[in-house]
Amino acid sequence: MIYCWRLSGRYESVRKRNLSLTTKQFQRKVIWAGAVAALFLWIFFSIPRQTGKKVSRLSGVILAPPPGFYIVSLGNPDQEPALKQIAETLKTIIGQNSGKKKLGLQFNHSGGESFFLVDFSNAFIRKTAANTSGTVVQTTWKGSVNKRIDWCIKNGNFTPPTLSGPEIRNLYH
Repeated sequence: MIYCWRLSGRYESVRKRNLSLTTKQFQRKVIWAGAVAALFLWIFFSIPRQTGKKVSRLSGVILAPPPGFYIVSLGNPDQEPALKQIAETLKTIIGQNSGKKKLGLQFNHSGGESFFLVDFSNAFIRKTAANTSGTVVQTTWKGSVNKRIDWCIKNGNFTPPTLSGPEIRNLYH
């Protein structure tokens, strides 16, 4: 006999339970364990993996310049041009198209695509870039476009000390 403490405040005898499994109970537990393992494996292998390959689809953000921009394509350089080179190219395009208020550069590099947009009417420079995995990042420098381009030609960045820094956002679907 086994005794245990009951809520009534006294020890009472308890009959020993039969702890052995029947064949049917054993089969049921094996089936449940197999179902749980199969569910885990199905979930694990259904998660998409990024292995450095180019994704056949980009995120839900359409990578294109807004309407009204005059776009010059730089083609497919081997690597992304440095900001200094981009600023020099933008300065040249601005000089050649002085009447236009919205200009831009477009180029493809390492499987990704980038746009540099200059908008004189709203006073900003915007870089929108998609990488090979489909992530789209937008960097915006606001205010004094000519001053930012001149600073970048000399110093390699669009952020002179007297103006605000860039605003960086991931664009989601």
